[in-house]
Amino acid sequence: MSEQILHTTLDTGASSAGPNYYVLHAVTKQTSGPLSEETIQDWISQKRITLQDSVTRQGEQHWTPILQSPFGTRIADQANLDRLAATTCPRCGSAMVARIKQSGTGLALILIGIALTPLFIGIPIFIVGMVMRHGGKGGKAYFSCPICSYSTS
Repeated sequence: MSEQILHTTLDTGASSAGPNYYVLHAVTKQTSGPLSEETIQDWISQKRITLQDSVTRQGEQHWTPILQSPFGTRIADQANLDRLAATTCPRCGSAMVARIKQSGTGLALILIGIALTPLFIGIPIFIVGMVMRHGGKGGKAYFSCPICSYSTS
């Protein structure tokens, strides 16, 4: 199984259009490449490249930690997403749920619009309420625990 990663050279997305890279996997101490920038981006998304790995351009002699490479922002963003997905409640230790605060005024307008629909003025009020509640730029994100009701809001 460890031989699977050992210096991959076939169908790795390497192209002559841009620089090609090699990746040194910190855990296995094996290299993969040559890889195109797009392939490295895909591997980061697939978690085939980790924060501990290093990268070098084809033809260079030194290895650069992936965080200090041109891919540093991408792998840091992926690590932040992974961390947020694994957020646990400080009170009870269960998984926290990401939520978005939504407009209370929008909800009130939706309810008023439903009540006034027989008078035909409720329909535009309902639409405005829906846009305020669910449309637009969205609300502020926060985490809450479904077990103990702890919230970061």
